Amino acid sequence: MTKAKSVTVAICTRNRGPSLERAVRSVLEVLATSRWASDPHFCLLVVDNGSTDGTAECVRRLQQSEPRIRYVLEPTAGIAVARNRALAALDTDVVVFIDDDETVCPGFIEAHLDTYEQQPACVAVGGAMDLYFDTGAPSWVSPALMYLYSSYVVPEGTYRRLEPAENPPFGGNLSLLAAVAHECGGFDPAFGRVDKSLVGGEETVLLEAMRSAGNQIWLTGAARIRHHVPAERARLAWVLRRSIGQGRTEQRSAVDHALGPIVLRLLFGGTRLFAKRRSFRQPVLVEYVVHRAYWVGRLTEAIAERRSR
Repeated sequence: MTKAKSVTVAICTRNRGPSLERAVRSVLEVLATSRWASDPHFCLLVVDNGSTDGTAECVRRLQQSEPRIRYVLEPTAGIAVARNRALAALDTDVVVFIDDDETVCPGFIEAHLDTYEQQPACVAVGGAMDLYFDTGAPSWVSPALMYLYSSYVVPEGTYRRLEPAENPPFGGNLSLLAAVAHECGGFDPAFGRVDKSLVGGEETVLLEAMRSAGNQIWLTGAARIRHHVPAERARLAWVLRRSIGQGRTEQRSAVDHALGPIVLRLLFGGTRLFAKRRSFRQPVLVEYVVHRAYWVGRLTEAIAERRSR
C-alpha cells in the first residue's frame, strides 16, 4: 500500500447557487465523519465559472463555518476551462470532481482515496452516478435513455480495473492524480459544455489520453453520488437537445467524417428498435426519436467541420 494522498474535492459551477449549496453541504456532511474531518490539508474547491446569480455570496456564507472551502473565479465559460482552472489551483495529490447538481453518499471520499493507496498503478477512479428525478421520472424515460442524464452504473461491491472496451466514467464522480492529468494535457476545451451547449466529452478525452499512456483507471461501487434531475430536464425537448449534443460530441472525436454514412443512419437507422421490441408503445417511439436526434447531431457537427476547413 502506498502512502496516504492529500485530496481536494472540486465543484465547478455556473449560476446554480441553491444547487451548489446543497452539493457543498453534502460533502461537508460526509467529511465530518471521515478521516479528513480535521485535516488542514483537505480542500473543498469551488470554481465559479462566471456566475451572475450570487454564487460568490453563497460560497462566502459557507466559508464562515468551514474555512477549508476555497473559492476561485474562472470568467471564461466552459466546463473544460473551469476544470482546468481547478487543476491549476490544486496543491494536493488527488482531485475528486463532482458536479453542482449532485449530493454525495457516505464513504465517498474514502472510496476514491483508498483505491489509489491500494492500487499504485491507478491514476483515475470512477464511481456510481445514481439518478434522482426531483419530480419523478417520466414514464417514457426507458433504461436505454438514462445515459443522457449521466447515469453511470457501478453496482455495490464493484472494485476492479476499467476494461479497455468499457466506457469511461463521467466527470460528475471522477478523481484524478493531478500530476498525471497535467502530463496528459488536462481537459480539452474543444469538448465539454459551454453555457447552454450540451456538447460534452471533455473527461472522456482526458481519460482516454491517460489510458493510452498505459495507466490504469479503476471503478469502485463504494464511491456513490446522487445526480439530481430537475423538472426542466424531465422533458422530451431537453432529452432531444441532449441527444443532439451527444451526437456532436462523438462526431468531434470520430475518425470518419464522411457525410454519406451519417445521412443513411439518420434516414434509415433505428428501425430495428421496433422489430426487436415488437412494439410501438411510447417508450419505444421516444427511443426512436431520440436516436434520430443523435444522428442529427452527428450530421450537424460533420457539416460544421467541413465548413471550417
